[in-house]
Amino acid sequence: MKKFWMLALAVLFATTASQAFVVITIDPSDLNAITFTATGAVSQVDDASSITWDGVTLLGVLAAAYTEDSYEAQISNLSASGALSESYDFALVIDGYGALTPQDINLYCFGGSQNQIFSTAAAAFTGQAVFSLPGAVFTPGSRGDIIVGDTQSGSGATIGQWQVIPEPSALVMIAPFGLAFALRRARRRGGAR
Repeated sequence: MKKFWMLALAVLFATTASQAFVVITIDPSDLNAITFTATGAVSQVDDASSITWDGVTLLGVLAAAYTEDSYEAQISNLSASGALSESYDFALVIDGYGALTPQDINLYCFGGSQNQIFSTAAAAFTGQAVFSLPGAVFTPGSRGDIIVGDTQSGSGATIGQWQVIPEPSALVMIAPFGLAFALRRARRRGGAR
């Protein structure tokens, strides 16, 4: 019994610790309204090397190559917390621009000129953006890096990570252990009678 609870707490701690630098979650449950949401987690680095036109790049976020184009947000107030007046209103998927691939998404502000300021003392992003990307393929629970800029502009420093939701919760991860424990206990009680 003691081992079970220690294992359950270790899984719960590992799940919580691994979430520390997820700065944007992505909900692809409706491909006509994919939601990118700031989590409030702080940036992993201090960086002010680029402007909102350069944006940020979510590396490897798409599970399969997607149609190369620039997609306008349906709704957006998602921005670097140090550039609140200019939100990311476009998502760019393009192959061969710098090191971008058709699995990367660059979020940027069209015509943006404000400095993007990321700080280890403040949330990396605020707000939310909604894009329509019909046919895009995302892997639930997957995660990857978000870098400053578009691989040609900006430092390329890793701000944090993106994560596609829904992800398995800690409860779902430890449920099989609980079920196994309950069955074992029931067998012992049944055999003792």
